[in-house]
Amino acid sequence: MRSICLGAAAVGAAVGVVAAAAQGDDGAAAVPALADRLLRAGGRLHPMLVHFPIGLLLTAAAIEWIGLPFRRHAARQRGDEGASNASPAATACLAIGALAAAAAAWAGWMNADFETHGRSVQSTLTLHRWTGVAAASLALLVLVLRGAAGSTQHPRAASLYRLGLLLTAGFVGLTGHLGGTIVYGTGYLTSVLWPRAERAVEDPVAPVAEGADPPVDPAGGPATGTVNLDELPAHVVYADIRPILEANCFECHGPTKQRGKMRFDRKDVVFGPDRDLWVIVPGDPGASDL
Repeated sequence: MRSICLGAAAVGAAVGVVAAAAQGDDGAAAVPALADRLLRAGGRLHPMLVHFPIGLLLTAAAIEWIGLPFRRHAARQRGDEGASNASPAATACLAIGALAAAAAAWAGWMNADFETHGRSVQSTLTLHRWTGVAAASLALLVLVLRGAAGSTQHPRAASLYRLGLLLTAGFVGLTGHLGGTIVYGTGYLTSVLWPRAERAVEDPVAPVAEGADPPVDPAGGPATGTVNLDELPAHVVYADIRPILEANCFECHGPTKQRGKMRFDRKDVVFGPDRDLWVIVPGDPGASDL
């Protein structure tokens, strides 16, 4: 089994610092309040809840607009051209989808508050939260317009309802796109349709001082996958740990997928020009998102 000694050492050090800070005098970790645990659990329902408004609201818009010419034709044949001609099926999808959107937006807001997210996705996360709130609010507003269109039978109310439904579908699509960017990285779909050649980046190899330990063999190390920090060599370069990252990280953070906008297959991306976005802080695992 491939050893992940360096990664385990860094993560272990970070976990140790956090655990020590969270422990009380008796060595027991502090238990969050019941309200916080319930809110956090509710936030973790977001991945499940979010699929309902996406499917229902997009379906409502599709049914309403695609079926509109046929319903108008049927109304003319009945001699009832002044009717709103709103689809009952679209109305049902809208009603359930609006309630589901409100629940998903709340759960997503709680999830963003209680869960840890990398600094590189904060701007996308903020935009995702607010577009989700906007989509849920629009869905509820359009539901009210649907009621007005049905009660007044006014053509203008029906037109506003349909335009609002189309706008809601657009916000749902935008919100879903931003959520997918957070989870799967930028260009998850487009990179497959329009692939771009990767620019080769040479990883500089730092010289090893005379008398220092040789670089770590990624395939070696103890069977437990852990190592004493004092036993690590003083000179470790990116070329030494790249095989470890390739075996354990590249599947989700490599050239084809960048979850959380994190990518570890290129050193110039890991250590980009903006130090505030580094997920690995050399020499300070406690400050590293990784």
